[in-house]
Amino acid sequence: MRRFLLLAAGAALLVMPVRRIAAEDLVISGLVDVGFTHNFNDPRRVTQTAQDNVGRSFDRNEDTFQVTLAQLAVSKAAEPVGFNLKLDFFETAKVIDAANNGAVGGDDIAIQNANIVWKAEVGTGLMVTAGKMGGLLGAEPIEATGRYSISRGLVSNLTPLTVMGLRLEYPILDNLSLTLGVNNGADDDIDPDHGKTFEAEISLSPSEAWNASLAFNYGEEGDTGDADNSPEGDHILRIDFITSYDVTENLSAWLEFIYFNAEDARGVGANTNDAETIGFAIAARYKFTDRYGVSARYEYVGIEKTGAAATDTSIWEVTLTGHVWITEDLEFRLEYRHDNSNLNIFADDGAAGTAQATDDAQDTLGVELLYTF
Repeated sequence: MRRFLLLAAGAALLVMPVRRIAAEDLVISGLVDVGFTHNFNDPRRVTQTAQDNVGRSFDRNEDTFQVTLAQLAVSKAAEPVGFNLKLDFFETAKVIDAANNGAVGGDDIAIQNANIVWKAEVGTGLMVTAGKMGGLLGAEPIEATGRYSISRGLVSNLTPLTVMGLRLEYPILDNLSLTLGVNNGADDDIDPDHGKTFEAEISLSPSEAWNASLAFNYGEEGDTGDADNSPEGDHILRIDFITSYDVTENLSAWLEFIYFNAEDARGVGANTNDAETIGFAIAARYKFTDRYGVSARYEYVGIEKTGAAATDTSIWEVTLTGHVWITEDLEFRLEYRHDNSNLNIFADDGAAGTAQATDDAQDTLGVELLYTF
């Protein structure tokens, strides 16, 4: 039934009369993201699973063509009331659906945004958003159109994809805004514990070329199934700083620093661990012409754990991406990425006929064709 309703909603958007869209100021947009990734470790020979590329968000499968994301969105500006509805399909939808509903594998249809927006006549305009929406944290969005690379980075794995709750945004000055909110927790459509997660962000734009934001969220997230059958989740704190700068018309860059702390992370016996994580990422893109460009990204994530079975982990990666804008709406990307860790966490085919081997590094080569409308 859920699949049928989502398909019906998508079909309704496509066949909606053009005159009605114009009359009600509706905006329809979307994208189709098709790709292929090869992992030089050849992990599928031993994993035989749907997650060959360790640490990846949406390009998890290797040596297979895939529709990474097909998306359809409709929105109406808040004048004074509006809404946002965004439907995702295929591989990205599976990840979102699994995260939101605690499923294994996930469905290939998911709702990324479904919210009501109200612009209240308070001061210079208080924006109130209620429903499902994107998280405040993270420099790289779900859609590849909003990032420089095909693959989403390691630091992005530490931030929520979506949240379900209430958010207030108020412009203090022309270039300074404050956001406050409360939600069910990271990627939780339904709250599995007794607590809520609180979020806040202050965003500053010193100039048209320079933007910076400092955001945090804190709360109980996830029911870990403790031995004492407690419904309470882990206490998670995230602090995220992001700044971006357009150096010239052709050169842009961004930097992100995140602190992640999991307190009272319960488990059973020796698996009880608390975790403290620090992540850093920097990326830049240069456009040689209106048609050709190149980008690079470097990231580091360090994880420190406490507990009887604790093992500290450090991971870094570097990504190089080439861009060709075939038309204004169609982009081709070619990407090489190297991941490295102090532990053997990456799948490797190892010796033929043996059980899964592991490696401390993986190298991937990806291609992507991205169409937006």
